[in-house]
Amino acid sequence: FALAKFAMVSKQIELVDYDVTDYGIGLGYRYEVANQTDLFATAEFVRYNFSANLGNVVDESEGDNGYELGLGVRSMVAENFELMGSLGYIKVDDLKETTYNISARYHVSDRIALGAGYSHNDEMKTYNLSAALFF
Repeated sequence: FALAKFAMVSKQIELVDYDVTDYGIGLGYRYEVANQTDLFATAEFVRYNFSANLGNVVDESEGDNGYELGLGVRSMVAENFELMGSLGYIKVDDLKETTYNISARYHVSDRIALGAGYSHNDEMKTYNLSAALFF
């Protein structure tokens, strides 16, 4: 399967505004281990853009490329409801992080699912909303 992502995180610490934008494109493989349960692996090319702004005094930004690898399990626990958990590794320039993810998806049709999730890595905890298109 193919995957693409876009994420943006903004945070203010004291007087400095920080922004991180994450783009990714990659491939994945799934293996059915039971009737409604799959194991999956992913590999992505990622680009992170970082910026810091202190009013009109300091405005710095940089971007770096890297990769992200993931392993996970997903299972249809009800007719239209899916649970998923995964472990990821991100390497971008000097940044190396391990991420833990859990999410749930509600399949509104055979091709569209809406979801919510939680991710935790060495630096932060995030909550997300998602939409998935299957083709």
